[in-house]
Amino acid sequence: VIKKSRTEGFTEEQKHKIILGTVLVSNKWTDEYFKRAKTIQNKIKAEYEEIFKQFDVIETSVEDKAPLFAGLPSLFVGGVQLVGPKFSEKLLLKIGGEF
Repeated sequence: VIKKSRTEGFTEEQKHKIILGTVLVSNKWTDEYFKRAKTIQNKIKAEYEEIFKQFDVIETSVEDKAPLFAGLPSLFVGGVQLVGPKFSEKLLLKIGGEF
């Protein structure tokens, strides 16, 4: 039963990610991996901060995951993603309601 529950229902990619995550958590390189990820996240946040000095909201592709990494609110509407600065959820919903 345990073997079945651990092997069925997962794609090969999902199994690979689980194993990779297990290795990273148990590996001595974990700190370095997370430091690098945090550095990249901070660069993404800084780029968005500069963009939002000029624009209230931006439109990006729905495939763009950078807003997620930056912790920004976004709304998928009409095949596009609207992204705003932190705490701009009300503005996004207002704009999204016009589509």
